Amino acid sequence: MFPRCNVGIFVKTQCGTSSHYQNELSLVKLFDCNRDISGHLHSLRLPTGQNQTKCDTQTEGQLISRRAGVFDYNRNLSICPKHRYDLGIYWRPRTTCQFPGHVGKGKPVRTVTSPMSYGIWCTQTQLVHAGSGICRKCIDVFKEVVPDITVYQTGLNSITDSNDSEKEEAAEEHSFNFTSDSSDNFYNLRQRTNVSYHNELDDILECTSECTQATNSQTSNWSDNIQTPLSEINQALSTIGRGSISPLKFQLSKPLDDVKESTLRYIKRKATESIDVLLESIAPGQSSDLKKLIFSEGIKNLNEPEQDSELTKLILTLFNDTNNNTVKYQLLSMIAEKYTKRELQNMIPGLTVYKIDQARQYASLHGPGSTMNEKAEKFHRSRMEPEKLEHALSFFFDPQFIQLSSFGTRELKLENGDKIMIPEVVRSTCSSNLVNMYISYCKENEFVPLSSSTLYKILSSCSAATKTNLRGLDNTAADGSSACDDLTELVKNIASKSVLTKDETDEILLQIKCSKLYMKTDYKLHIKQNDECADHCINLALSDPSDALLQNPCQHTHNIKCDRCELFPDLIKLLKEKISNTNVYDQEQKCDLLKEMEIAESKVTDWKSHVLRTINQDEGRMNLLENLNPNQMLIVMDWAMKFLPSLHREKQSDFYGQKGFSWHISLCIFKDTNGKLKHETFAHLFNLVKQDWFAVASILENVLVNVRVRMPIITEVFLRSDNAGCYHTGLLWQAIHGISERTDIFIQRYDYSEAQSGKSYCDSKIAHMRRKMRMYVASGGNIQNPVDMRDAILSGKGVVGCRVAVAEINTEKQQIFSHKWKGVQNITNLGFMAEKVIIWKAYGIGNGNSIPMSEVKKMSCDQEETALIITHDFNDIIQTGSVTLPKKRANPVQSEDNVELEQEATRTEDLENLSNSSSSVFNCSEIGCTKQYQFFSKLQNHIEFGRHVYKLERKSTYDDIKLKWADVCKDVDIRLRNLEKVQESLNEINEHQVDCGWALRKGKKLLGTQKL
Repeated sequence: MFPRCNVGIFVKTQCGTSSHYQNELSLVKLFDCNRDISGHLHSLRLPTGQNQTKCDTQTEGQLISRRAGVFDYNRNLSICPKHRYDLGIYWRPRTTCQFPGHVGKGKPVRTVTSPMSYGIWCTQTQLVHAGSGICRKCIDVFKEVVPDITVYQTGLNSITDSNDSEKEEAAEEHSFNFTSDSSDNFYNLRQRTNVSYHNELDDILECTSECTQATNSQTSNWSDNIQTPLSEINQALSTIGRGSISPLKFQLSKPLDDVKESTLRYIKRKATESIDVLLESIAPGQSSDLKKLIFSEGIKNLNEPEQDSELTKLILTLFNDTNNNTVKYQLLSMIAEKYTKRELQNMIPGLTVYKIDQARQYASLHGPGSTMNEKAEKFHRSRMEPEKLEHALSFFFDPQFIQLSSFGTRELKLENGDKIMIPEVVRSTCSSNLVNMYISYCKENEFVPLSSSTLYKILSSCSAATKTNLRGLDNTAADGSSACDDLTELVKNIASKSVLTKDETDEILLQIKCSKLYMKTDYKLHIKQNDECADHCINLALSDPSDALLQNPCQHTHNIKCDRCELFPDLIKLLKEKISNTNVYDQEQKCDLLKEMEIAESKVTDWKSHVLRTINQDEGRMNLLENLNPNQMLIVMDWAMKFLPSLHREKQSDFYGQKGFSWHISLCIFKDTNGKLKHETFAHLFNLVKQDWFAVASILENVLVNVRVRMPIITEVFLRSDNAGCYHTGLLWQAIHGISERTDIFIQRYDYSEAQSGKSYCDSKIAHMRRKMRMYVASGGNIQNPVDMRDAILSGKGVVGCRVAVAEINTEKQQIFSHKWKGVQNITNLGFMAEKVIIWKAYGIGNGNSIPMSEVKKMSCDQEETALIITHDFNDIIQTGSVTLPKKRANPVQSEDNVELEQEATRTEDLENLSNSSSSVFNCSEIGCTKQYQFFSKLQNHIEFGRHVYKLERKSTYDDIKLKWADVCKDVDIRLRNLEKVQESLNEINEHQVDCGWALRKGKKLLGTQKL
């Protein structure tokens, strides 16, 4: 049978175990009942101490004691698991009003709080548990019975403030009379059955009493003189104080030097209250003056707290000096249990009762003066095996599943509140696929992984952006997309005039939507160097029909049309016919509509040409990096967006009217002794500078001088930049020959990216340096000039592979102010040789036009040394950065042997994965590649050595025709009608013709003369 607990004496139920915690089989003290009760209190709508509410129940032990009817809290009482949870956090209120004498069907509208429960217990001699419901009618009755609830609130607080163990001693010495003498009107106990609890209570308090034996055998002389009963003392105090003094609980039977400090404080408080009441009876309204008259000035007032302790003084000093609320609670929790609330408020002016309650709750939950982090760390159990965790992280952090963005940062927040800034990371695979890949990878290597739920939590902790299908649009792409939207509105407008039927309208709107989606997704995958479709053939699209040196003649015929490329021209033709043949609009309105369609068609065609030129120009960069020799270097140049001055504490007057600092990035890519691509970045910072060709020439010459000194092996360089006016100009081309001669490094070629598509490696380095400067300002630094920018970038460990210098442009050295180059805007690539310069309109198209060096010199004068002024030279770097090449697109031009080898390899891979295609969870990370693998090792081999296989979103019409033709050819009985159908289909799609050079950049139409 389960042993009887102390709390079981006050309740009617038997002791036992709890159904909620069946493993708890022993008795515990109320002091050890420290479960979190905030959620329980919140569910009962009781004050929890949050949101400026005052919590009247601090611990689980107090809550259980009050629900058992023991408002005089004794923390050393034992309790069994059943009573602990039945009276504690698993106690549930009844659905009816619990106020004594309730009549009617009124439903509870309010919750009984602990002071209300104490007031009902004192006035009605019945126990109503805190958390029970009370109806609106009974609330009015309660207010009549208990007009001032603050009296019971104060009484309850005074009971709580007393030390529990000392009150137990007194209770043991004077034998609490739980049956309550009827003549005692000053401490009313609730009525109970006539059962004697004296012997059991003696057993309960025997282990906690410290003075029982002293009372029986070692009573001092002064204790023998105690003759006045406690009841008479309480009656006298009640009469003098008119009920304002709470009853005295015990009489002291020990010497003052032997009692505990809490008991001594209680005796002091009761004595002070008794003296004040007595003096007020003798001299009403003049008790304070009478007290001063009786006591000397040197005696310390008993109401004031003792502050003799040096530790207490130190704690109070630290409390007043700090501004951190958490630290204040930690400091206050060290003395919150030592002093009463009134004493603490006298010590610390302005201290509220709420803060005292919070400090005591803090001490109860975390320990006096301890930090929450240290307590929380004890609850963290390392359940993950380190080996399995490291194995999972090494797979999830593989570069093929994540990629760094060239702009933006992401913030990681730790549990202790610390924040870590990292560059923006994009995860190319969704979490579910990544987890499936990892589990398959573990099966392949016979490794037991962590559970799936744990793997998902790991990915959730490593936050990253999700990769989407659509990328940021440049100006040309945005104009083309807007043209499709404008055309959609035009179709809806003419449909409202009954020019188009509903079926025709739906069909045309669907075609516009499909054309727009095709331009954004699949079209770039269709483009090839040689293709039978004129819309996909780079050689046809970028060959200049007026210049044989700028042509790549196709060795095939363009007799096939792509139905997806023809969607837009067909719908434009249909709309023009409908508008021209309708009688709804007059001639002027028809001209306006046709003009709008012409503009939209032009923008979409420019978008299409732009995509094709972007693919071709990017091919030049990839070919250069793959074939870079050890003595060669690629320099990518770009102006960063101006950096505005930043202050750690910036006033409004400092913010407005700021001028940014210009800075230029030159990223140099080369091969080390091991044949791996490395990079070093040269950043030039300026105060006020004009971003023109002479600034670029000065920076370029300075970079080549530093490269010659630091890397003597470099003898040739290739330049690449966007189409900004400071780069794409004949003035800079005119100065390149002189720069090569002065630096002894030959500039072999200058390639330009397609307009609005020039995002390069520089953007990544710029993002890193901007983040470094933001961190520098956030840590208290100020950036007010280029020198501060340099210090910010180099702070800490700096940025990997970056050299930073502060410079000024020597404009007095500029000698070239005009040139006679023609067709500059159409030139995209230049090759520089000792005796001539070769220009192209598109990369790799034709042999190029040659301009002799003698003619180049006639176009303008020579530019002497630019003499860039360096005020703060480049720093030394610890290590160079690494460059990872993206996977190259499959080259459609292959020899027959290579084609056969590739087809054989692909066929072998397909056979290996055919039987397990349903379980192939490893997808190639390249956009458009459809290869899937069952094993991670196969995927790695494909990415490193294989060729990507691109597949269209859907088959085009001419692909379906080819498949039909193949089926017909395999049939022995070839019927003439089948051949006629195929021929009719081919003739039908050959209706529209595409001109040679349709994707070349067109010159802008100017109004007026060139001089204007």
